[in-house]
Amino acid sequence: MKYSFLILIGSLILFSCSGGENSNEDENKSSSTTENVKPKKSPLQKSIDKYKKEAKENLTPLLQKFTLVEDKVEGGGWYYHKNGNSKYQSHIEVPISTNGYFYLKTNYYGSDWLFHNQIIVNIDGTSYYSSIIENHDDYSVTDVLGGGVLEILHLTDPQLDAHIVSLIFKNQDEEIIVRFKGDQAEKDITLSKADKEVIKDCFLLSQYLTVTKNKKVSKIEDNALKDGFYLIPNGNFPEASIKLKSE
Repeated sequence: MKYSFLILIGSLILFSCSGGENSNEDENKSSSTTENVKPKKSPLQKSIDKYKKEAKENLTPLLQKFTLVEDKVEGGGWYYHKNGNSKYQSHIEVPISTNGYFYLKTNYYGSDWLFHNQIIVNIDGTSYYSSIIENHDDYSVTDVLGGGVLEILHLTDPQLDAHIVSLIFKNQDEEIIVRFKGDQAEKDITLSKADKEVIKDCFLLSQYLTVTKNKKVSKIEDNALKDGFYLIPNGNFPEASIKLKSE
């Protein structure tokens, strides 16, 4: 009886030791598996990485399409597309700061005043409205120029106005009509293929500069884009003040 009891105890000890080893092995495997799993990148980081990769190849040739107007006092400056329209032609444009910030600018030129305070952009039958800037606002500029009248709006709303830029960027093959909506009258223009390509270049330049010139980058939700947002410098502030002159 005593002999059988000792055998039973010995078997229990061996089983216990064997179980402990298996438990340690399982823990080691679990730990090793956890270490090998890389954390998933956020949609923001994926977009940053994508534009950084594109910028390595495309930024330098893209910059050759632009003229930089430097601010020699406070630093920074603004990029303007070399194929952009003259101020003597009614058009819209997209100035880009040296840190990637961009906004939408209107330029109406004609024989009579519109006093436009908004634009409406129709893309393939759907209309999109910019923000409204009253005529007495600092971001509304009027002038008499070369026998005609000039009206400029600096539209800076990151949702309404930038959304129009992204829509044009994504709809290069669609008919796009821009209406300068005024208190006294209105004027419609149809963007040419070249006009749309210029705005596409401007949008891409803004994204490349944003990811290469800033340590911190934020996003603005925009369902017109594949990623569902576009990138801006953290804080969404330009490096140089927006020019409010007609020159």
